[in-house]
Amino acid sequence: MATDPTYPAHFAHAEAQAARILEDEARRRAREGVRKPVLYQGKQVYATGPGGVREPLFETEFSDSLMALLLKGNDPSKFKERIEQINV
Repeated sequence: MATDPTYPAHFAHAEAQAARILEDEARRRAREGVRKPVLYQGKQVYATGPGGVREPLFETEFSDSLMALLLKGNDPSKFKERIEQINV
């Protein structure tokens, strides 16, 4: 690392690429959610679908906190925290 003059540029590129990947995943989780199995007493719950076929049940969980962070990052002037102090 100390002897390679191209290392800092390669590292900066890899760091930016990793940040984009993380942000893309945060956007996906906030917008599309994460599919989780429905469990009852630790076991997967099934429902009978058309034709009597048993299908596992899933729920989609969205992340409101990720959505809030993305909104603040995208437009901080509009979505910043606002605190109002009134002195009487």
